[in-house]
Amino acid sequence: MASIKPIQLVLFDMDGVLLNSKDNMRVAWAAVQRELHVTVPFEQYFEKIGTPFAEIMRALGLQKLATEASHIYFSASRQHEALLKWYPSINELLVNLSLHGHKLGVVTSKDRSRARELLSKLPIVFDTVQTPETGLRGKPAPDHILLACALTNTDPSETLFVGDMPVDHQAARRAGVRFCHASWGYGDAPDGDCEILMHPLELLPHATVGLAA
Repeated sequence: MASIKPIQLVLFDMDGVLLNSKDNMRVAWAAVQRELHVTVPFEQYFEKIGTPFAEIMRALGLQKLATEASHIYFSASRQHEALLKWYPSINELLVNLSLHGHKLGVVTSKDRSRARELLSKLPIVFDTVQTPETGLRGKPAPDHILLACALTNTDPSETLFVGDMPVDHQAARRAGVRFCHASWGYGDAPDGDCEILMHPLELLPHATVGLAA
C-alpha cells in the first residue's frame, strides 16, 4: 500500500490557475502582431503558454523579434490590466492553506516584476516565487520547482504542485512532486496519474490530508 506523506509546501502555476489572463494575453499578442507585423495567430501562441516568453518566440520561429516583442507584449498587458481576473475562491483557498500551516509558492513563466506586482494583490505573502529570470531552465524542466523546495527547506515528497498545462504536469513529474490539475484553466487534464480539481477549494482536503506518494 502506498505511503501517505503530509503536504508541507503547495506550489501554484499562475496563469490559468490563480489568474484568468487569457483575454489580457489576447490583447497583448494583438499589439505584437500589429506593431511587428507578426502573422502568427493568437491560438498558436496561446497553446504554448507555460514556457518562458523567449522560448515561445523561439518555438514560433520569431526568436529575432523576442526582445522587442516582449517589451510590446508586457507593456500592452499592463495597459489592459482590467482584463485580468483572479479565479473565484482563490483568496479563500490561499488563506485556508496558510491557516493550516502550509508554505505557499508560485512557479510561473511570467516575468518576475510582473508576477510580484500581481501577487501582491492577494491576501497572503508567498514563501517563494520562481520566475524565468533565475537563469534556470523553464517548465517542463523541473528546475524551478526543485529550487522552490530547496529555498523553503521542503522535501519534494512533501510538495504539491497545482497546474493546468502539460508543461506543469511534466515539470512536477520530473521534480518528483505530487500534482493536481486545475480543470478551470487552459489545458487538458493528463491521463491517469494525478488528481483532477474541478474547483479551487477541492484542493483543501488533498493538501491537508496528503496524497498517495
